[in-house]
Amino acid sequence: MNCFGKKWFGKQSLVFKLSLGVLAGVLLGVVLLLSIVSSRSKMIIEEQILEHSAHSIHAAVSNINHLVLETEQAVRGLRNTLQQLDADDGNSIEIALKSTIKTVYNSGLDLSHAAVYTFSSSNSSSGTLYSSFAQDKSFFFNKEKINDFYGIYPQLKGADNDEKIFWSEPYISPVTPDKRMVISCILPFKFQGENVFSGLVSISIGLQDILQHIEQSPFQDEGNLVLISKTGLYITHPDPEINLKTTIYELASRLNLPKLSQIGKKVLSGQSGQMQLPYSSIYPEPTISFYAPVPHLNWGVCLIFSYKELFKPVYDLQIMIVVSVIAVILLLLLLINKICYYSIRPLLKIAKIATQYGKGDFSEIVSETCSDDEIGTLSTAFHNMRTNLLTYIDKEKAEISEKQKVLSELDIAKKIQLSALSLDFPEQKEFQLNALMIPAKQIGGDFYDFFFLSKNRIAIVIADVSGKGISAALYMMRAKEVIKHTAQHTSSVAKLFEQVNNALCEGNSMCMFVSAFLAIINLKTGVMEYVNAGHLPPFLIANQKCKKITPKPNFILGVKEGTSYKTEKIKLLPNSCVFLYTDGITEAENNERQFYGEERLQNVLRQYSGSPTELINTIISDIKDFSQNSPQSDDITMLAFHYRGQDSESLTIEADVRKLGIVLDFIEQDMMQKEISKDIRTKIIVATEELFSNIALYAYENGGEVHIKTELYKGTYSLKFMDKGKPYNPIEHRDPDIFQPLQERPIGGLGIFIAKKMADSIMYSRENGKNILKIEIKIK
Repeated sequence: MNCFGKKWFGKQSLVFKLSLGVLAGVLLGVVLLLSIVSSRSKMIIEEQILEHSAHSIHAAVSNINHLVLETEQAVRGLRNTLQQLDADDGNSIEIALKSTIKTVYNSGLDLSHAAVYTFSSSNSSSGTLYSSFAQDKSFFFNKEKINDFYGIYPQLKGADNDEKIFWSEPYISPVTPDKRMVISCILPFKFQGENVFSGLVSISIGLQDILQHIEQSPFQDEGNLVLISKTGLYITHPDPEINLKTTIYELASRLNLPKLSQIGKKVLSGQSGQMQLPYSSIYPEPTISFYAPVPHLNWGVCLIFSYKELFKPVYDLQIMIVVSVIAVILLLLLLINKICYYSIRPLLKIAKIATQYGKGDFSEIVSETCSDDEIGTLSTAFHNMRTNLLTYIDKEKAEISEKQKVLSELDIAKKIQLSALSLDFPEQKEFQLNALMIPAKQIGGDFYDFFFLSKNRIAIVIADVSGKGISAALYMMRAKEVIKHTAQHTSSVAKLFEQVNNALCEGNSMCMFVSAFLAIINLKTGVMEYVNAGHLPPFLIANQKCKKITPKPNFILGVKEGTSYKTEKIKLLPNSCVFLYTDGITEAENNERQFYGEERLQNVLRQYSGSPTELINTIISDIKDFSQNSPQSDDITMLAFHYRGQDSESLTIEADVRKLGIVLDFIEQDMMQKEISKDIRTKIIVATEELFSNIALYAYENGGEVHIKTELYKGTYSLKFMDKGKPYNPIEHRDPDIFQPLQERPIGGLGIFIAKKMADSIMYSRENGKNILKIEIKIK
């Protein structure tokens, strides 16, 4: 300041100097305060806009992905059902297809149509096409012969190359009446007993249905969302001249936009992010594009905004701040005295409270003033901001509380469901068992069960209910109780499932169904009777070998009333293990969308040497290592039953020829366990049959018992028969003349003669009132 300025300033009154100083200080404070608020508000708004836009694109992807996963799950379910059928069972294929489309339709999944295409192993281009679609709550079914399948459906070519989900490019559906544009989810399958692919399972979704799911996403009205197929083709675009006609790379070349081509390469390679463009095919002005991949379809989703419209709130904020500053300056110039007196303390207080608000502390309230100046406006704005923020926070808390309530109820439902699955695994000298169920969601549709039918008979069950969530869980609990209750009053395993099937068909308006395997094991004899209703065949582990128990095909439960089922039986060797499981194990996926598969499961089972608990823990650990933290797509359920058995080298049985089958089963299992060759086993079986029949027919007059003991020593297999019947030495019996005419030959003696010929040595003794007959056959 020069000398003249100092003199002039010195001549002014103290009020003027104070007013001028206060004016300068207040101006500086107001400018600084508004600058801080402006910069922080701008940063917050920009972050919220970008975060909201990114959330919108991922929400759109999530909606598509949800539709895709539900479709894939339905395809897998239909595939698993068909793999239990014979290739010529057209009626069952039709029933399975109709059941699937009804189940999918009732579950709320949008679809165009479903189809099953069957073909021979030599020519996949010709076959039979079963197709079905729903329209106005009606279901239509069609069956036709196809001679050039891939000529009619070129988009599906290559779907039968590998056992993986295949998603087609968009095409016009020739099946539905409206000829809509669809994409298809295809999975090859093999019929029961076949080693090569026998057909394709397909469920198609209309592009319009996908767009309806996308419209549920919370993106802003100013944005435009486009879909890009795995080849870069625009599936949806506001310009009809581009939609389904042009790829993103062709459009980038046409518009001379290299960045647009970069977006296509990034999103189709699985990357997500955002990129600014100087212009686009939608906006002639600068734009910002958010992109994200659709993993299962290998598509890309782009959400495109005008940069100016997207950040309009930021520009409006800047204009509002500029206008506010100008208004404050003019007001300060007019009302300097009041500003000096009233503004300093309120502004400092507002600045302090603003800092607390910025840290999330809303305990202090900004008092509303009666003045209409900038201070009053600012205090009112902060007061309203605090009110609005607290209201918003209370609303968020209420929503979180409601979500927690729903989660809590689901958790209670989960505990109720798990409580229905027994975790008290019995362990007796004859057996051990253990089981585990891990639901894909909070509650699942799989279940296992085990229960005693008598002292020496135990039933084991495993089942998989169609669908997921609450409905599947309720149906699961009903099926479990019906099976257990019916088993207590039905002796035949086949009749048991027939009654259960009829009970589950009653009132099944949701068209749900159950695949199940049930076995009843006699703990005394080791005989296991079982029936399989469309479930995965279990594994039998014995003598360090693992093989499938391949039952005759039976239909699933709950679909067709009056269905018949077939019972089968095997005899369990001591120290063998039966392993039951659901497809949640074999269809567990890793990050590369590869299945865990039966082969890997069988390799783990072959190494089984411990307890059922150790086996289940080993399988779960191996699944976790394979999946690499990928989300679980289906319920994982398994049950391991280890049969210890009783004395495998001796048998005491009633001397009755009607018991011959049990004796022969005992000898056959004993020889298999000792790994005796088939030709030697045949000789031993023949000798056993003749000797036991001779004892049963002639040793007793009023009935008695026979004790049979086996032994393998130094390459010789011995059989010892002991009975308390009347004394009889078969060695001293004269051999019959086999060349004598049959009508002249005396009755008897031929069985002993055959046994002598089969054995390498035969010995008889009478000890302590017992006949002891021992035969020996060399096995080497």
